[in-house]
Amino acid sequence: MTTQNKSFRPSRALALLLALGMTFSLLPPAQAAELETRTGTVYTVGANDDIATVMERASEGDTIRFCNGYTVNFPGNQNDDPWVINKRVTITGGPLFLRTSGIILGADVTFEEIELSFGHTLRNAIMANGHTLTLKNVSCADSGLPVNLFCGGLVNGNTATMPASGGHGKIQLLGSVSLRNNHGGVGDLYAGNLCMGKAFVDGHVEDGPENSFGIGSEIIIASEGDAKNLGAVYACGAQQRIGQSVGNDGVQSEPIKPDYKKYKTSDNVSVVVQGTGVSVINGRTGSSMCNAAVLIERNSDYLYEPTLTDIESLTVQRGNVQPSMDSTFRTESAALTVAPGATLNLSALPDTLTVGNFTGGGTLVLGDREPALTINGTVNKDTTATATKVVISSPYLQEGKTYIQAAYSTPGDFELVPPNNQPTMVLERDNSGNWKTKKNGEPIIWVKSLQMEDVTVPSSETSADMPF
Repeated sequence: MTTQNKSFRPSRALALLLALGMTFSLLPPAQAAELETRTGTVYTVGANDDIATVMERASEGDTIRFCNGYTVNFPGNQNDDPWVINKRVTITGGPLFLRTSGIILGADVTFEEIELSFGHTLRNAIMANGHTLTLKNVSCADSGLPVNLFCGGLVNGNTATMPASGGHGKIQLLGSVSLRNNHGGVGDLYAGNLCMGKAFVDGHVEDGPENSFGIGSEIIIASEGDAKNLGAVYACGAQQRIGQSVGNDGVQSEPIKPDYKKYKTSDNVSVVVQGTGVSVINGRTGSSMCNAAVLIERNSDYLYEPTLTDIESLTVQRGNVQPSMDSTFRTESAALTVAPGATLNLSALPDTLTVGNFTGGGTLVLGDREPALTINGTVNKDTTATATKVVISSPYLQEGKTYIQAAYSTPGDFELVPPNNQPTMVLERDNSGNWKTKKNGEPIIWVKSLQMEDVTVPSSETSADMPF
């Protein structure tokens, strides 16, 4: 009896679903979208459907799927208002044409498997507004503008209905993400707010009001592909100036530009690079109380050469990282971490580097400067490591030269990987914490003697045997 009941119920459910499916195909588009939500969590939106109505019907966690291209128009025919998304939804399908002045979130939102096309330059951006913005397999349309991303919100946007801010601004890029179009434009990622100013209004230029994004920001780049498809990461906010209206095409506007002095972040900023990464990470926040921390944990062994500017801490958890020669650390209290199995190459930096605390266990590559690295704070090792392996980028090491100054280090913290031509060279710590090169033992004699017989080569010959 029990077996018969279990096998009977699914067949009844299947019959009911088939009946619903037949009914669904006979309904007009507006009713079809409503009926689909009764049997699942996916809204299918066609070209004739009203996105505002669909969003109103949707519940938290639902999916909005656009079919065969869809255009989101100005809310209320106002061409300076953004599209406000107030529910935790996933938006997919595409392409999606945006005639709104940007997108701002009032909840966590995911864009997945979609092509975004901003139609004009006024706020070609998505603002997480203190919520979580996820892009997964998202591209920028060739005909559209590059897409800029903000952890913060919109300041001085002249809009009446701004959504409530969340408690932590977060951007995460997954799969394949491109913020670049084929015309050379590429979008950037910002930890702060987007602030609106005025350009060429009554003959003068007016900046937006100075502001600060006051909650934590997190940018996770876990996408794969060409790093050129992503712009720079800025730990601050940005400004865009807008001008007079230009017919039905919206308004004149300038490109979005960062300004860490006026558009600050006043809480910590975290940038995590797990995938291909970006070429530039600028840690300037505009606030002495706000730090920018960079964590790199790439699975690839290919050399990653970003430009890191004013970074407060750098952790290389996995991968092979060489900051470019233009890289800088914010203060001498900046912290460095090189985990076991990871490599941090500082040889490209033009000057000697001074940091605060150092945690090692991996491989540290230094340039041939004296000292190449000064550590003012503590020196720690990963519990699974015996020492930080040190490689010196030089064809020949000078004996007695100081490469690391670390007063609070202990013997065994660093271990030199000797070059092939100086196999007995080691790093040894003196009583002041200076790590100097020293020859350990007698040099290895590879050839004890070499003798060649006298050979006379007649002028008429072009070659001769020369026995050893």
